[in-house]
Amino acid sequence: MAGSYAAAGHLRPWGIKGDLVSVEPGTEPTFRPSDYSADNMWALRNKALLLVGTPPPSVMPDADEQTVRAGLREYLGDVGAFAGTSVEGALAKKKGKPRNPDGKRD
Repeated sequence: MAGSYAAAGHLRPWGIKGDLVSVEPGTEPTFRPSDYSADNMWALRNKALLLVGTPPPSVMPDADEQTVRAGLREYLGDVGAFAGTSVEGALAKKKGKPRNPDGKRD
């Protein structure tokens, strides 16, 4: 199957330590730095669809809420830096502009 893979010993609640092996059809496997964060680990543990094999909760480490929030804040900081704003600046802009005509946000 195409995708990225890591050794079980490299799984951490905050992400994956070390490199991933990426496999794509028709190409040789390649190694790349992991970009998985706590939210990815939480989703893989709690929302993955098991086709065969070991259930994800028995393999994936548990990422607590504080770890997931810290990972998401770091990710939003990266997105903000790319977009030329800060997380706080983006959130402040969002608070001032409701999305719906009735004043409620989605």
